[in-house]
Amino acid sequence: MQVIPNRQKPTMQNFIVENTKEGTIVFMDELIGYKGLDKRGYKHKAVKHKEKKFVDGMAHTNGIESVWAMVKRGYEGIYYHMSEQQLHRYLYEFGGRTRSRDFDTDRQMGYLAKQMKKKRLKYTDLIRDGY
Repeated sequence: MQVIPNRQKPTMQNFIVENTKEGTIVFMDELIGYKGLDKRGYKHKAVKHKEKKFVDGMAHTNGIESVWAMVKRGYEGIYYHMSEQQLHRYLYEFGGRTRSRDFDTDRQMGYLAKQMKKKRLKYTDLIRDGY
């Protein structure tokens, strides 16, 4: 996951191009910002939520919707506010939660401890402008 500045078509498509191999089959919903990916070397398959179609063969968005549901639950149930300045950190945390969700508790704690090794974030660095 990565914070992008907006949901405009060039921004979204450039993010896809920068983070996936050309020729990749990209599954998503029918958001207009994704249209034209086929002209950029991607196979684009969309599910049509507006038509109450949530799966079309291999095309579905269940996995990413599950991730966003976890982020929303974290926002509403843990943090109550996520600053734009620190949003990338929250997304990194929830990405880690997603990657370790199938682990048992001991393995999750070990994974978390390994991620923290030799990392220190001072409060002054956290609140510094432009960080």
